[in-house]
Amino acid sequence: MCKLWSYLFPKPTPVIEPVEEPIIEEPIEEEPEEEPEIIIPEEKTEKYALLVGINKYRPDLNCDLRGCVNDAIGIKEDLINIFGFCNENIQMLLNEQATYNNILSHLRRLVDHEGAELVFGYSMHGSQTPDLNNEEIDGLDEVLVPYDHSWNVPLIDDIIGEIVEKTPQSSFLTILADSCNSESASRGFFQDRRSLLLRKNKARCIKSNSDMQHEGIGLKKIGTRAPLNHVMYAACKDSETAADAFIDGKWQGSFTAYRRKFWGNNKTWASIHPDVLNTIRQHGFSQTPCLNGRELDTRLIFGGI
Repeated sequence: MCKLWSYLFPKPTPVIEPVEEPIIEEPIEEEPEEEPEIIIPEEKTEKYALLVGINKYRPDLNCDLRGCVNDAIGIKEDLINIFGFCNENIQMLLNEQATYNNILSHLRRLVDHEGAELVFGYSMHGSQTPDLNNEEIDGLDEVLVPYDHSWNVPLIDDIIGEIVEKTPQSSFLTILADSCNSESASRGFFQDRRSLLLRKNKARCIKSNSDMQHEGIGLKKIGTRAPLNHVMYAACKDSETAADAFIDGKWQGSFTAYRRKFWGNNKTWASIHPDVLNTIRQHGFSQTPCLNGRELDTRLIFGGI
């Protein structure tokens, strides 16, 4: 029976499909990504800087810091030794010199320079206050805290922005902000002095006059109403604090200390930013440096040398 079944219904002869020769594709040579063309000034540009560092505040504010003056001194040394600034073109405002009026008058003088490389660097307390003009996405104005700080007349980012926007288009301004809540303007201090003293590293910020607890979105930038001819490199987001820390044997801002390890006269801000960010995180600081502006990957830091 099995034989009959096999006879009547023989197994079909298997069909052998022709084997296709594998198609070997020629490797496609990918065009290498074009490196951004570095902008090198055709002729030497005049360079000017205003550096502010406040460790000692008006006694009744009870909010002294320890590393801000070192920040300003260190940046000045680098501007001269690395970036070709002249000593006489660098203005320093330290401690009691850094009053509300002094900071603004010297900043106005700085941005008056035509066809120049300009630097405004500050290390001090920062804070936030409710935005009364409804211009801020997060409802808060960032505050710089001068030596003679007053909540009746705070030094808000709008005031700084109005001056920055007057920078001539022939000049280029770099803002280095080592303070709390500094992404769009502005180190932090708290009203609870005991909590500060118990910390190994201080925050460079002060609690706002409304004693608020608010997470800032941090989208507003200084000087957005005019064509952008500046770079803003800030120690942290608007919702974060910046550390006043003991690094390499002295007190200084963590952002300033680690940024100085990477900058050079043949580098761009975009090229050093990942290293600055990663180093700060590797050392356990929770702040996130923020870099905003134009020509970040093509323009040499401070115009090179």
